[in-house]
Amino acid sequence: MGEAMKSGMVLTMSLWTDHAAQVLWLDSDYPVTADPKKPGVSRGTCAKTSGVPKEVIAEQAEATVAFSNIRVGDIGSTVKGVGTSKTTTTKKTTTTPATETANEADPEVGADADPEEVGADADTETGPSTSTSSCKRRH
Repeated sequence: MGEAMKSGMVLTMSLWTDHAAQVLWLDSDYPVTADPKKPGVSRGTCAKTSGVPKEVIAEQAEATVAFSNIRVGDIGSTVKGVGTSKTTTTKKTTTTPATETANEADPEVGADADPEEVGADADTETGPSTSTSSCKRRH
């Protein structure tokens, strides 16, 4: 994974209706013929009959989505308090850890965005989102 990340990566976000599996793999029992008591089968609160693309489109015709606070940059460079641990090796093969590393007790780790912006504004907003009526809402 580390080698792949050195080459750069692309984040892709997609919205779709799933004609093959009705997105049951995401938030229902899947595969639908498997025993829901088996580990990994029960994945959410949606009914096995939910997610029919024709119904989703009809019931949620005005649904919107907002992608926001998307950051671009080297790992550890877009959020304060999340450092990368680097080591340097000399000819004597001694290593020196970087002075700044991530700290589990750091309140900034996993928190919302920094108060100051880093890079260009990448927010895209198209309005409030809605959820299907056959599933419990998640907050």
